[in-house]
Amino acid sequence: MTPTISIRQAAMHNACESGFEKFIGHFCDIDAKGEMSTGALLKYAIDFGVDVDAPRELHELHNNSVADLIWALRMSSFQGEKVISICRKTAIFAAESVLHIFENKYPNDKRPRKAIAAAKAYLAGDIGIAELREARVSAADAAYAADAADAAYAAYAAYAAYAADAAYAAYAAYAADAAYAADAAAAYADAIKKSIRDYFISLLIEGAE
Repeated sequence: MTPTISIRQAAMHNACESGFEKFIGHFCDIDAKGEMSTGALLKYAIDFGVDVDAPRELHELHNNSVADLIWALRMSSFQGEKVISICRKTAIFAAESVLHIFENKYPNDKRPRKAIAAAKAYLAGDIGIAELREARVSAADAAYAADAADAAYAAYAAYAAYAADAAYAAYAAYAADAAYAADAAAAYADAIKKSIRDYFISLLIEGAE
């Protein structure tokens, strides 16, 4: 069974208003536009007649961003290393998906690429935590050095390296936001968003088997 979370569970775990509103929007008409608190949104759903305790499968929440779904996964019925693995893999995939945008402008700066490679190598057991963290810092330095419009793409490589470290699995949500930062590359944005979401969903289904 794929991971699930109920509307009430999401509210109890302090889901952000925008993500929670999208979640509820799958089951009733709502157009609060971020003007209602999570508690008020929960009451709205109950008053609308929605079963807020029913388990909802994450892969069916099509209106929510990948970052929303990663947050939900970490609060869901899945537990432990399985969740961490999905977060790590998604972070690396998302960072790779926008790496070309950074490298098109900074072809000689390989720090983000090396951070992604380090994340993979660490998970494979080929390097230690010190090398992983060194690569992460270098990718972050590349982000600080880049123009504001391009810095995000280097930062996602650093987030991928963070996520490879189990202690920082939550950073996968930031790397997944690469799909949305890709709006800066409008010609590719939709394709990048879809590829990251499809990859994440495939990991959910694979992990449930």
